[in-house]
Amino acid sequence: MLRHSSVALYGIRAHPYTPPGRKSWSKQHLKLRTPRPLTDRFTMGNLHPNKEWWRERRVAPPTFMGFPDVAKIELRGGELYAERMDAPTVAIIMAKCLKDNIGAPEIWNKLVWRAQHLACRSTEPEICYIWRAVSQRDWYDSHFVATLLGRLDRRLPMFAIHDCSIALEGFINDKFKNERYERRILDQIELLLVNRDDFRVDGLCKLAKSLYNYSVSGPLVEVEAVEMLMTKVAAHLTERDLTETDRSLLVDTAEAIAWRVKRGAGSKRKRYPSVILLRTMLRELITTRPDDKPFTEEEQTKIQKATEALR
Repeated sequence: MLRHSSVALYGIRAHPYTPPGRKSWSKQHLKLRTPRPLTDRFTMGNLHPNKEWWRERRVAPPTFMGFPDVAKIELRGGELYAERMDAPTVAIIMAKCLKDNIGAPEIWNKLVWRAQHLACRSTEPEICYIWRAVSQRDWYDSHFVATLLGRLDRRLPMFAIHDCSIALEGFINDKFKNERYERRILDQIELLLVNRDDFRVDGLCKLAKSLYNYSVSGPLVEVEAVEMLMTKVAAHLTERDLTETDRSLLVDTAEAIAWRVKRGAGSKRKRYPSVILLRTMLRELITTRPDDKPFTEEEQTKIQKATEALR
């Protein structure tokens, strides 16, 4: 009797029943069940890029350097999050604003405010880029100018040639001129040119271009100092190879050296390196390279003026 009851209970336990959770579980694993392409309309194991909505460009907000793009923030709206930026980010975003001609006061107010707060922790070269960007934008703030000039004065002994050339371009604007700090930057450039000889060609060319832009910006107190620095830059460049230098940079440098040759008051010996360098640059510009593009009208005018300076 007991044996028949156990058989009956075993038959109840062995009743064919599959729980609902296990019916669809095997369909998600290709090793257990191969999907049929004509029957299964959606395969979980395959990639479906058309359904990844979070990767669509129209859904993702435009960003730059991890922050909302300043070029589109006026259309998109929202916050700039300037309080979370560091000094290099502020310098790069200011340069982007200058490149894209963005002059919204609410954007520059936040960037200048953040740069002023980061001044005590800023070092070269970002502090030089910030100073030049604000000067080129003509955004004068007395508190910002006082703070940045103090930081420039503190970090000036650590400036390299590239840093000095960038900082000097910030004094071209009449609102940002300061004779004391201009003279100190020129002294730092002289110390570097006299005591070091490891400069790159592009760095020296950019320095000559900055000195020229600074000299023609208005009346100078240290005209003789600028002429002397230009002569030393020319002496350094005469000892270096100019064949791999960018042609546009060579044109700007030739224009700067031509200015020094024209102002060559005194004996020929003092301006001899400038004349030698200018002839070398013009000879290099005349030589064509396989990948050279034709000169623009502005560059042709500069080359013509440099040629006339040698006559």
